[in-house]
Amino acid sequence: MALKAWNAQNGGVAAILIADDWIEPLIMIATIAYDFDYVQNLTLPSAFISKSFGDSIKKTLSSGEMVTKILIGL
Repeated sequence: MALKAWNAQNGGVAAILIADDWIEPLIMIATIAYDFDYVQNLTLPSAFISKSFGDSIKKTLSSGEMVTKILIGL
């Protein structure tokens, strides 16, 4: 996740959502050593989201609808 966020930051995006590619409960795993160089320099707002949530966003975008607000129930 850190490398993807790092590449997005260097590409000039405003924020990033990274969707899991497995259907499973969302579990955050501690950053391992090889990601540390990226993590310490990240300033980009980023979030890791479940595959189902990512799929619903992709479906909405592919239908031509504009996604203007995302509500997340906690």
